[in-house]
Amino acid sequence: MSDTPQSPGRIIGLVLIALIACLVVLDGLMSGLYRVPDQFVSDWNGQAGLITGRYPFVDSWAELSKEGEAVYSGVHIASNEALPVPRALQAIDIAMSSLIRILGGGLVVSIAIRLLAQKSVSGLARWGVTALGILIMVKSQVGPQLQVLAVNYAVQDLGYPIVDQLAGNGMTESQFPEGITLGMLGIWAIEPDDTLLFLTGAIIAMLGFIFGGGRRLQSATARATASLTEVR
Repeated sequence: MSDTPQSPGRIIGLVLIALIACLVVLDGLMSGLYRVPDQFVSDWNGQAGLITGRYPFVDSWAELSKEGEAVYSGVHIASNEALPVPRALQAIDIAMSSLIRILGGGLVVSIAIRLLAQKSVSGLARWGVTALGILIMVKSQVGPQLQVLAVNYAVQDLGYPIVDQLAGNGMTESQFPEGITLGMLGIWAIEPDDTLLFLTGAIIAMLGFIFGGGRRLQSATARATASLTEVR
């Protein structure tokens, strides 16, 4: 890269970006070192779907207002049981999130340092950005599945009543079942935020490929220029 002196604004900006990225790396390290082991020693927690014929704040269906109603949409489960599989699944999800922060923050710090030293960042950007993008895409799709599986295993291990998600259709209040519904995997576990995270990861990965293509184009241009110089 050029040895032209950098402007103070550029230097200050790169230093601030590097400092903030360091905090992100520290946060990822602290999260991984604390939250992952904590999954195996603290109470296990998860959210599950709930089927019930009861409504909050009323004693019977006859008291429901025609203008609006409040319903139970889920149940929070907490347990101090061993639950090794649910705890391990949630720990993996947390570890993936921590790894993304560590890798992403470390990549930003490395690029900022090389820019301050006026060194090439094309190789680092190519592989680092591509790896980060792929990891984000994997987390966006695998993370929700791990959470659903963790809750499903915990519900069964704890012995809570399980009912089908379509249970209760056409039943009266006295016939209505009550129990927890198991979460669905695949696309049903993916939330809108997960889709946005996947698209973000895809764009980041594509930038890595663009860096790689730009580097090859730059090398080809340099070789062509050198050949023309020799001919002349």
